[in-house]
Amino acid sequence: MTLLLFAVLGGYIGWKLGPRACSRVGRLPLASNILIGTIGALVSEWLVVRIVGESAQLNLTVSASLASLGAIVSLVGVELLRQFRHAPKSRAGWH
Repeated sequence: MTLLLFAVLGGYIGWKLGPRACSRVGRLPLASNILIGTIGALVSEWLVVRIVGESAQLNLTVSASLASLGAIVSLVGVELLRQFRHAPKSRAGWH
């Protein structure tokens, strides 16, 4: 049940925050933002359970906060990777 809750929470964050986290040029489609947010929330929750243990799921507030943080980090991380990949390359090289 908690995985479904965190998947919905991550999707909601991707839906609301995704367009705001991305640059105006080359925005990702809405479905991609929702998917990235969902994956980020689920991965962060999985990591918390692996590190802290099953007791981490007992406190829903802390778990939901960490899942939200994971969704936000994944959205911003994907946007930073996209900007880095599309950055203009200097022809002069390193001096």
